[in-house]
Amino acid sequence: MAYILTDTCFWIGLFDETDGYYDKSTEYADVFKDENTFVIPWPCLYETLSDRMIGNRKRMIAIEQVFLNGGLGMKVEFLDDSSYKEEALNKVFEYNKIHGSTFSLTDSIIREIIMDSDVLIHGFITYNEKDFKDVCDLRKIEIQS
Repeated sequence: MAYILTDTCFWIGLFDETDGYYDKSTEYADVFKDENTFVIPWPCLYETLSDRMIGNRKRMIAIEQVFLNGGLGMKVEFLDDSSYKEEALNKVFEYNKIHGSTFSLTDSIIREIIMDSDVLIHGFITYNEKDFKDVCDLRKIEIQS
């Protein structure tokens, strides 16, 4: 079994038919659902379950089916981010000052997760490859974008 880390943009694309990444997200969900676990860090879960996403009843039901009941044949695992929060908070300011980047706190937490060699990750789905390429390259984690 492989563990596929996921960014918020994958989930938004999967559940929002009007999103520009809808086709790509549904393709990745279909391709990776067999014998893989989709890992979603809690900050991405917060972003996915935004007012905009759950304000649409059909979308909310679809999200619930996938996240709580294995809908679409997807196995989903929620990744606790508590051990990454403080370092990610410090680094989000550091990254943005030094590199002129626009990493969000969620991105910073994902970067910390990727850098943690104790976390089993075989792949990463994001549509913001440039924000994570350096840390994925260090861990030899393939990015699907």
